[in-house]
This record gives sequence, C-alpha cells and structure tokens, in this order.
Amino acid sequence: MIMMMLLLIPLTDEHRGGAEAATPQVRCSRFSSQSLIAGLQGSYSGVSPYPLNCPLGCNLYILSSSALGYNGPLGSLGPLGPLGPVGWMTNSAFVWLGGTFGDFLASILGSSHDGILSKLNNPLSDAGPLGDSFWDVMPKINDFTKHMQGLGVFSVLGPIGPLGALGPLGPLGPRGPHLLHVNDNGEYIDPSTGQVVTTLTAYYNSSMQVVWPLFEKYTSKAFVDKLSRKGLLDTSFMVSSTADSNGDTYVMTIKEPQYVTITITPILWAKNFFVDVYIENKLIHTSDQMLFTPWVQVYISKSDMTGPAIKMKVVVRVDPFDCGYLLGCAMDYTITVVGSTAFMLRRPHISYAGPYLQNCN
Repeated sequence: MIMMMLLLIPLTDEHRGGAEAATPQVRCSRFSSQSLIAGLQGSYSGVSPYPLNCPLGCNLYILSSSALGYNGPLGSLGPLGPLGPVGWMTNSAFVWLGGTFGDFLASILGSSHDGILSKLNNPLSDAGPLGDSFWDVMPKINDFTKHMQGLGVFSVLGPIGPLGALGPLGPLGPRGPHLLHVNDNGEYIDPSTGQVVTTLTAYYNSSMQVVWPLFEKYTSKAFVDKLSRKGLLDTSFMVSSTADSNGDTYVMTIKEPQYVTITITPILWAKNFFVDVYIENKLIHTSDQMLFTPWVQVYISKSDMTGPAIKMKVVVRVDPFDCGYLLGCAMDYTITVVGSTAFMLRRPHISYAGPYLQNCN
C-alpha cells in the first residue's frame, strides 16, 4: 500500500532531476535585423525616439532603396564588397609596393605614420568617433544619427557597425596604421617578435590606454573553423566563403558584454542570404528579408555574462529564391562581424523601443 501511495505522488521538477525544469534564460538581451527593419514597412509607428528631423524625409531611410538596401554601403557595391578597400579584387594593387598596405602607407607618409595609434588624438582616442562624442555629439546632429547607437534603427551604419572604427575599414583593420604584418591566414604578426597578436593598445587620453581587439581579414573559412574549434574566434573578423542551402556555420566566443553586429555582403549584386543566429545553441532569430543587405545586431549585456564566456553561432544560408527550389546552388559572400567591446558600454546607450526590436527570450 505504501508503495502504491508513493507511485501516486506527482513528481516535481526537483524529483525529476530537472528533466522538465524551466528552460534556462537565453544569455542575450535584445536584437534587431534587416528583416525587422523591413517589417516597419516605411513607417516609424511605435518607434522611440521617433525620427522626425532627417536631411530628407525620415521614412525614406528605412526603404529597400535606402542605405540599408542592397544598393547601399553594406551591399556588394559598397566598401565591404569585392571592389572596396578590403575586397579581394583590390588586394593585388599592393603587390606593386611589396605586397603590404604598410608599404603603401610608408610610401606616402614615410616614417611620420610610425606609432600613430600610440599618440594622443589618434583615431581610437577620445577625439575620435569612439570618444564621448558618441554620446554627446552624434545623437544631437539629427534624428538619423540619433539612431546610430546600439540597437538604433541605423546602428548598423554607425560607429559600432561594420563601417565604423572597430570594423575592417578602421584603424584596427587590415588597412589600419598599426604597422603589423599579416601572415598567410590573415593573422597579425608583431614584426619585432614574430608572434601572432590579436589586440592593440592605444592612448584614449593623456591618462588612460585602452586595449582594442584587432580586426582580422581571414583568408579562408577553413582557418576560421579551426579557430572556432579552439574557442579562439572572437567578434572582430571578416572572411569570404561560399554557402549553399545547408549553410556555413560560425561559432564565436564572447567574453565581455557588447553589441555584436553580423553583416553578410553578397559578392554578386542584389543576391540574398538567410542568417540564423543562435545563443548557446538556442535559435533566437532568422533574418531573411529580400532587397536589404542581411545583418543582425545582438546586445549581450553585463547581466547576460553569467559565466566566463557565451557561444554565439551564426549560420549563413543561400536564399532559395535566388538559387532555385528544385536545383540547389551555392553563392559567394563575405561575413563581417564587429563587436562593440565593453568599453563602448561605459556610458548608457539610448533606450530605443519599437517593433523592430525583439527580446532574446
């Protein structure tokens, strides 16, 4: 009888050993993407701060014909594309000068460029776009720039996006004045030691230096996969690859709170890709809107960093509309991942709201 009574007692999650315990909280806060921006359908209804003061009508800035569309600076015809300063079709120009951008820079500036980032008022200092002007000046220019802080409508076009100082076009990237050599994998080499380096220390002001992550342009997806397996792939790199319907996978290790912006630039004009973003193997979003360059921005807050690191997985897949549903195909693209760093969270960002933002849970 006692045995029968025990069998009738309902089991709690504690008795089940957690087998049906509540789903653990996803370790990210909010995100936005080109799909969610496209979902606004040219209207800022529900968006706060509400954009009113723009050089042109603010509604024009969220259409597919805007800078967020495939003809904009994020697309294949922009600076991240094959014809841009970090594109694969322009690298051969530097062979004329010995094969490195440093040689090109030296041919113009001579030795005057030596140690630019170790001096005051350098591009990474408080006098640059990552200084206090990010909070005190940029949001006050107009309502377009007001939305360039983390998770703003136009954040992907701003200082912490792929076109900003932390990305491939900035001083930390392959065209930066850091005087570092680059090996066959795209890693930076300190010429004085011959060792691989992944960070750079620059003066922020006369009393403080900041350690920044270098932005690598890796030469192969195979090497990126090798870094992923070792847990060494961070949120500051780009690489070109070819994706099919199964998708290319990238696993990044995040060790500090930050805004992470993932941008997919097609090699061919107007082509589209789907982007799946996972946090600790939980799918949080799929960005799949046509006519816009694919991107996703995710906010990892300080409260999300409940452990030493967070794994973010990104899967890049071809759009079957571009490739065909019956006959699969593969398309070339470049992925650019930019992390804002925790330093850019030293002051609160504008608290944006609207239907283009979603919570991770």
